[in-house]
Amino acid sequence: RGATALTKKIKIDGNASELVNGVASMDIQAGYSVILMCDGANWFTISQRSKIGAWITLNGTGTIAILASQNVSSITDNSTGRYTINFITAFPDANYCAQIGGSNSSSNKSIASNTTTSCQINFYEAGVGYVDVNPATALFVR
Repeated sequence: RGATALTKKIKIDGNASELVNGVASMDIQAGYSVILMCDGANWFTISQRSKIGAWITLNGTGTIAILASQNVSSITDNSTGRYTINFITAFPDANYCAQIGGSNSSSNKSIASNTTTSCQINFYEAGVGYVDVNPATALFVR
């Protein structure tokens, strides 16, 4: 079945006697991909790709600024080396993966808190404390 504007997903239904991964149907969210195989009686997922939910490259020094991004509405400068990334479209839950990078390779990178609508990233250098970085990057995958 096709996706609708409200659900933004596709429902895969086997016929009355077929199952998809052992259940009657399978929903695929917009932006995801899947490869299915049929053994003649049932359907099985053989490959499923996660969706890049958001990414950002930002200037974290001086007046912070978004240099490039996808699905990011804004950033907040919480204090030195601490930034909150705000998403345009929320994740379905807070169980996404975040990969963080920055120009200061010796700094420790961490997530302080993440919700469906935002994620706080931190940069900390031993013996110095929190440090601003330029550029700082983050990738969010679900």
